[in-house]
Amino acid sequence: RHGDGAVGALRAMRCQMDSPPARRWSRRGATGHALPDGLRYAPRRHSEDSRKVVRVRVMSAAYREASPTAVPMDEGTSVNTANTAFVSLYSGAGGLDLGFCEAGFRPVFAIDSDATAAETYSASYKRLADRLPHLRNHDHACLAASLDDHLDDLTTGAADLVIGGPPCQGFSVAGKMDPSDPRSRHVWRFIDAVERVAPRAFVMENVKALAVNRRWSALLASLRARAGEMGYETHILLLNAAHYGVPQSRERMFLIGMPHGTHFEAPLATTADSPPTLRWALSALPAWGAPGNDSLCTAKVTPARQPIMRRSPYAGMLFNGAGRPMRLGAPAPTLPASMGGNRTPIVDQHHLDGIDDCWVMRYHAHLAAGGEPYMSLPDRLRRLTVQEAAAVQGFPADMEWRGRQSAVYRQIGNAVPPSLARAVAVAVKDALEFQCHAHTTHHNADHGVLGQASERRSRC
Repeated sequence: RHGDGAVGALRAMRCQMDSPPARRWSRRGATGHALPDGLRYAPRRHSEDSRKVVRVRVMSAAYREASPTAVPMDEGTSVNTANTAFVSLYSGAGGLDLGFCEAGFRPVFAIDSDATAAETYSASYKRLADRLPHLRNHDHACLAASLDDHLDDLTTGAADLVIGGPPCQGFSVAGKMDPSDPRSRHVWRFIDAVERVAPRAFVMENVKALAVNRRWSALLASLRARAGEMGYETHILLLNAAHYGVPQSRERMFLIGMPHGTHFEAPLATTADSPPTLRWALSALPAWGAPGNDSLCTAKVTPARQPIMRRSPYAGMLFNGAGRPMRLGAPAPTLPASMGGNRTPIVDQHHLDGIDDCWVMRYHAHLAAGGEPYMSLPDRLRRLTVQEAAAVQGFPADMEWRGRQSAVYRQIGNAVPPSLARAVAVAVKDALEFQCHAHTTHHNADHGVLGQASERRSRC
């Protein structure tokens, strides 16, 4: 969904969904894993005869009982998205910001402690501003600094929206999941910033584990309670990037704060039935090693002396290092921020070129039949390039990556896929516009037709 008609298109699609009485709520999803209290799977309609589920936001009791027309709006606020400013925290290379800018929002402040990521953000924003009319003549750059040192710079009313992805290493299953990890405190700094700015809404992105792992349930409850004290009703989204046009199966949590009673709906998945594949993403790039796809990972793929077998050839540990082979006919697995060495995923170049079938599958079958591990591997096995990693995340080809190769891999692995961010941004935009319309209708019913024009100018 692109262009000016995105919100209208989403609304039209939502109108085709089942009415609330027909919805079937379940505490378990397709994987059969139970979810914590407050998280639900909701049905989404694909055809007249089939229904599937996607993970969606919490629909709280407060929302179900409240009428949207009873929600007051602050004086002087605007939901004209081209004029709706946002503050970006823990901005990284700007994947989240890129999605919100494409949805029509405008950044007024961005900060990240990674200097090279801030350079990438600032350089790429200039290209973005040339492409998006509402950003032209709007100077903006990412500040390379710690939020702790600049929290006092944020003032009330500085923006209508605060977005960001605080460091997730303390929560990630890929890390140690250490509650005492100092990086985990940044979620509270994010909430502190929201309190200072007092925006109309906020969006905090993080890893799936923060929403579903019992270890973090108390922390998440505390964050939501704090937001509630500040006047926000919180919604949790668990979204898979592959369902929103990204050639990567990457699940992320979004904690979204809206004014109490705001009618908020999760973004409708657009590619859940036919997610883009890794082959599709890589085939759109120049040939491996050619200009435009020549930032090569030099870590050699070597066989594990004692392979760890799994049912799938793409799982287990057939090769040294944590970088595993990727299935070309499916979305890529989640790209880690630790790419750059032997943690970088593996591609079978001959299979990509259509010269041969997948070598990894043959090797897996050889081992499964009791064959000995190989001592060497064919050169056709190589690792994902920087440009390919960026394409798998859904970044535009004209991104100006700054820093050493390892730093660029890290920026890419830490980023929010822009297409996923855009879907969330459109949902937020939709909710704010719905709230504005509902309040205006309620106000006009009380004050008559004469006040309608001035009401729309001042509030919408």
